[in-house]
Amino acid sequence: MTKDQVEIGAVYLVKVSGKVQRVRVTERVEPRNHASRSYWNGTNLNTGRTIRIKTAGKLRKLSVVQ
Repeated sequence: MTKDQVEIGAVYLVKVSGKVQRVRVTERVEPRNHASRSYWNGTNLNTGRTIRIKTAGKLRKLSVVQ
């Protein structure tokens, strides 16, 4: 996944501490220091904890089963 494909408010699968968890992306953070890269903050839906997602490649699309 690329950074342009990440949607705020969407739910993705992310590997957190060795386990694949559902995470809702809550915001994109653009640091004031231009040398730093942007990242996303998200909420782990199983634990409610906030996590930082440094690259869009960590996100996996959540497949919907109908």
